[in-house]
Amino acid sequence: MTDPRRLIPRVWWLGLGGCQCALLLVLCLLPLPALPGNEWSWSDKDYHALAFACLMAWFAVATPRGGWWRVALTLLGFGIVIECAQSFVPYRSASAGDVLADLAGIALGTWVASVLPAGFPPLCPAK
Repeated sequence: MTDPRRLIPRVWWLGLGGCQCALLLVLCLLPLPALPGNEWSWSDKDYHALAFACLMAWFAVATPRGGWWRVALTLLGFGIVIECAQSFVPYRSASAGDVLADLAGIALGTWVASVLPAGFPPLCPAK
């Protein structure tokens, strides 16, 4: 049994995930002429896939497995909103390729969450 003092309240976990989403939105809307590490042509897609893999894994561990599809659809919608918003920012543009990279990241994050050990992280049950 997990020591109750080591349990992370689920609302904190989800709140930190929301902060990650807000930070990602800000980073995606900064009017940068070039992204760091843009030495290869796919680095933008790599950033999208990695960010959405992390978000999916983060939210999936706090969600019952049967609800992962809702998390995935919500994140996909978030990616589409980011792309639409980027079309209004200088040096940024909307890209269907970025949405596909988001989708690949969501799939990767789902896989990562599925192989994490049971009980990771030690979250308090939802109230």
